[in-house]
Amino acid sequence: MTKIGQKNYLVQVYKADFTTLKNMIADARIDGFVSTINGGLGEMSFTLERELQDWNDADFSLNDGISLSVQDVDVSNPTIIYKGYVSKINIVHTREKKSVKVYCLGLVSKLSLDIYKNGTTSTISHTSADPSTIFKAIIDKLRDSANGNIPFINYNDVSPVSVETTGLSVNFSFRSMSYQEALEQCRKLAPAYWWWKLGEDNVFYFKTKPSTPTHNFALGNFEKLEIDYGMEEIRNGVLVWNGGSGTDYRYLKDDISVSAYGRRIERMIAPNADNTTAMDKIARQKIGELKDPRAVIQVTIPDNNEWENINSLVGYDIESIKVGDTCSISGVK
Repeated sequence: MTKIGQKNYLVQVYKADFTTLKNMIADARIDGFVSTINGGLGEMSFTLERELQDWNDADFSLNDGISLSVQDVDVSNPTIIYKGYVSKINIVHTREKKSVKVYCLGLVSKLSLDIYKNGTTSTISHTSADPSTIFKAIIDKLRDSANGNIPFINYNDVSPVSVETTGLSVNFSFRSMSYQEALEQCRKLAPAYWWWKLGEDNVFYFKTKPSTPTHNFALGNFEKLEIDYGMEEIRNGVLVWNGGSGTDYRYLKDDISVSAYGRRIERMIAPNADNTTAMDKIARQKIGELKDPRAVIQVTIPDNNEWENINSLVGYDIESIKVGDTCSISGVK
């Protein structure tokens, strides 16, 4: 049984296509990783104490797939918390230190290194389509062997679906955009507060912000709580130009925000918007998210494995917190 304070990590190494398991490493020292909204998993690194002569490509090599699992008091079976690939290997060999440090990147980083295309065509137009339908079409091309050729990532089309429907209809052309840029453009065509990510399960998510909190914190869960509240980022008017030789300008604003904070206008160029309807949707999304003052809340949450009394309010199951979740804080007026 796992003791309080103990976390067991397991690194599994696969061939690049994640079809063949090459190695399992239980003695890795994990340095942590990041995960961002409208993206996914970032850099993760781990260190192994190894003699130079004891390491070879059979252990791991560049572009190998990496899966990181954890087992602690919160989960009885190992749970995958990271998937990516080996991007760099650093070997240190001195009298005092003999180690191998492995740097990994999340699979979402591959999306910025290839172009959304159909065969040799890098301009793809979508007519009267929901941004969610376009989002899935982009992933279909990303999986296709003739285009992106990353078949092991996907979206869930059965309950619970991972790509929700926005209910909008747009005309839009993607011209020589990377897959990452194309997916981000879908978010900008959706209503305010939609987000996307590629998760540790190799599944894409495209959803609106949850209406009810995913996590409920008490003040005792935090090691540190910091709140910034300001109006510097307010944009209550957007002037959109399609970048053409004509005079297709669209100006949208939020009158309530303008009255409260004055005119705070952003200029945008949307050369891929095929009509003024698409231009308006881009402007509305921007205004919807930026018309009000923004509160940025930063919290440092210790893991509940670090505390002897796991039933107290101190600490939290930090692996349960995912990008895209919403949180509430009790005890704050």
